[in-house]
Amino acid sequence: MRTLITGSSGFVGSNLYMKLQQSRSETFFVGRDLVIKNHSGQEVPEKEFLKAPIDALFHCAAAHPSQVSNERDLITGNLVFTKQLLDRISNERPKVLIFLSTISVYGDPRPEPLHISSPIINPSKYGRAKKQTEDLVQSWGTLKNVTTHCVRLPAVLGEHEHHTFLPRLIEALRLGNSIKTHALTSLFNHIVHVDDVCNFLIKLSKKNRFSSITQLATSKPLKLETVVHKICDYYNIPETYICPETTVTSYVDISDAKMLGFKPMSTENLLYRKFNAN
Repeated sequence: MRTLITGSSGFVGSNLYMKLQQSRSETFFVGRDLVIKNHSGQEVPEKEFLKAPIDALFHCAAAHPSQVSNERDLITGNLVFTKQLLDRISNERPKVLIFLSTISVYGDPRPEPLHISSPIINPSKYGRAKKQTEDLVQSWGTLKNVTTHCVRLPAVLGEHEHHTFLPRLIEALRLGNSIKTHALTSLFNHIVHVDDVCNFLIKLSKKNRFSSITQLATSKPLKLETVVHKICDYYNIPETYICPETTVTSYVDISDAKMLGFKPMSTENLLYRKFNAN
């Protein structure tokens, strides 16, 4: 299997590369300069790169709000870079293109479960940039007859993870700092382990008969109050630092992903894996 990855130095991309190496994939990398390199970091001549087709392009590169703050940079780092990338590979069309998106495309929290067809309500600058990039990828795939899969991710956990809600919640409670949450009656599964993500992406790269949009999360959502109880019980700390809001937020429906072969951990199992990693 010959694969091409963007964002290989990032969290998900670097983990995906290791999984591909274990599966003996011949993997190439493309950076922001659009130069294609081999596993040794050497530039690959066009003739060598074109000697055989690329089975899958994993587009993991992104500009994230933790890195840039203004909308123009978010659009440049996501939409503009993706357009440049697609122009670059137009003559070497991969059989499958997988784009890593985000559940932030949906915008405001709501009590109903998040489905692929859920309405988009007041998304953030990041969510708008990612949705526009999804649309670009799908249009390009239709035009070039390339199978595309857009995968909307929640917070991804694992070694070298970003400082997202659950890590912040655990840290705040352990340090005795107050932290705001949504209503404690909300169902929570807005997390996924990087191993589960990478295993699914590799499986998805072999599905080239139809395009898809899907979203990932843990299975068996827990009430947010249960998550807080488990954190406090595990670390033997009081539950006096939570500032719950009244807004009830929904859980992420992953039934479509499961039909495509996604095998997630349960929310509880990932929670305890996070505890044991600290």
